[in-house]
Amino acid sequence: MRMNNTDPGFWAEIADAIKHSWPQVFGSLLAVLIRYGMLIYNGTEKKNEWVEGIVCGLLTLAITSSLNFFGLPESVSPVIGGFVGFVGVKKLGDAAVRALNKRVGGGDADK
Repeated sequence: MRMNNTDPGFWAEIADAIKHSWPQVFGSLLAVLIRYGMLIYNGTEKKNEWVEGIVCGLLTLAITSSLNFFGLPESVSPVIGGFVGFVGVKKLGDAAVRALNKRVGGGDADK
């Protein structure tokens, strides 16, 4: 099927989709901006760490897409985005691995 982007209905559907998912989009953008702000504040000069802002936004989008499953409102998305952006992906990943190891009784690979 060919996408016809000159059709006004196409752009109306795009605008409607963004409107309905605005809390998730806003939370993701907030995570990206906060993470970039933290990188600038910390004086990071490593080029590979600048990708972390994008990863924070994607992680926030993944988390906020499952809020209904946990019975939380979508209006919590900016708070989650701010938290993910402030803490960062590395620290969240380390905390998740520790929690999983504790839950399943696995050993710590760092020791």
